[in-house]
Amino acid sequence: NTLVPGIIELAEKHNVFIGGDDFKSGQTKLKSVLADFLVSAGLKLESIVSYNHLGNNDGKNLSAPQQFRSKEI
Repeated sequence: NTLVPGIIELAEKHNVFIGGDDFKSGQTKLKSVLADFLVSAGLKLESIVSYNHLGNNDGKNLSAPQQFRSKEI
């Protein structure tokens, strides 16, 4: 679990939602939808970047070809 008490307190203070207890809130799918929308609107995307500041096992998981393939756009 990557959720720390301070994150919960901050969310409660500002009355906002937290997307899952490990922040797996569909980021890859959301980026795919947004990229498709922006391209169809005539914009040329040079890159799509996200930052994993929590340091979980994403890098290790993506080293497996099957896992990596599921994250490709």
